[in-house]
Amino acid sequence: MDLIKVEMDGHSVQYRQYTSTDSYDLSNIGNCTSYMSRWFLENDMLLNPTKTEAAVFGTRQRLHQIDSSSNVDVVEDNVSFADSVKVLGVTLDSPLTFSMHVTNNVPTCNFHICVLGHIKPFLSPGSAKSIAVSIIVSRD
Repeated sequence: MDLIKVEMDGHSVQYRQYTSTDSYDLSNIGNCTSYMSRWFLENDMLLNPTKTEAAVFGTRQRLHQIDSSSNVDVVEDNVSFADSVKVLGVTLDSPLTFSMHVTNNVPTCNFHICVLGHIKPFLSPGSAKSIAVSIIVSRD
């Protein structure tokens, strides 16, 4: 099953292509990107291969059976599969453990909570709690 999502915001267009497959062959992704390239051209737009990312998601056992060292052809340019991609501020890694997302966000949260510790004496307990929760939730 393929799901292609196109978002148009002013002059920029973002698209995401989701492909689910039972086989270990990633060649069908090239066919999907060819379709997307054609669609963009028909609508007077171009894909930018330098901003294109590709990733394979699955269980660790499944990922070991897939050759993700291959490339995807996007507008006559090869895009290699990344171990992780960032989508809407969330870092997704191949086995979907979110470990990279946590690693990227913990230092920032610690910094803001440390700053909160400095101003906590001037806040009510409820306000301090609300700020602490908003710091953590805003990083998700």
